[in-house]
Amino acid sequence: MSVEELYSKMLADGYQPGTRIRLMSCWSGSLEGGAAQRLSTMSQGMVVAPTRPMFVGYPGSWFQLGKPIVPRGVFKIFKP
Repeated sequence: MSVEELYSKMLADGYQPGTRIRLMSCWSGSLEGGAAQRLSTMSQGMVVAPTRPMFVGYPGSWFQLGKPIVPRGVFKIFKP
């Protein structure tokens, strides 16, 4: 799914532009101009995204996959 398709679905589901987004998608925060930054620019909101693989479990808990886990560096913040 492209960033454009994701944002379109978010809007259809009631997303309000400018609202903070937590993008729970592996590696989505690893590139400076990548998916997270593009979504932030489109939505005019802050996006928090992982720089490593991650897993979302039940009931909404999450954890990082792989070793070593980088302290304080596994999620990045992207601003418009």
